[in-house]
Amino acid sequence: MVAGRGDGGSTAGRFISVDVSADSIGRARRRVANAGLANVNSYQADLFALASFDHAFVCFVLEHLAQPARALQILRTMLKPGGTITIIEGDHGSALFYPDSLAAHAAIECQMELQRRAGGDALIGRRLYPLLVDAGYSSVEVSPRMIYVDASRPEGRRCRSSSSREHAP
Repeated sequence: MVAGRGDGGSTAGRFISVDVSADSIGRARRRVANAGLANVNSYQADLFALASFDHAFVCFVLEHLAQPARALQILRTMLKPGGTITIIEGDHGSALFYPDSLAAHAAIECQMELQRRAGGDALIGRRLYPLLVDAGYSSVEVSPRMIYVDASRPEGRRCRSSSSREHAP
């Protein structure tokens, strides 16, 4: 299961892509059709109404939710016993700039404030471990990542900042 990735993102294995956005699902279906993939099914649905899965992949979803702890609890109930979850989230407060730029810091602060006003948490990456433990996950591992991106490394623009992998009890 790929949570909140309605535009499609992976191509190996069998994938069920779910998103609440009809536009994202439409884009996903077009991309899948254009790529000639037969192993991807995309559905517009309430994520929490689905069945059990072996693995869930959640990428930049929790930071947008008003109740990320509740979402993690629900996701855990959707995993089969022994199932795993991989989560990739950011920590926008850890942004570094070289050369240092007041304008860049102001832009990040603005983004964080706008996300807070919308009910999200731009700093959720630093809270993943306690959120997962409190939600009942076992064998929780969190590994922060520093991502360096500038014009000399365009491939880095697709990288993200932290991830974790856990097991449902």
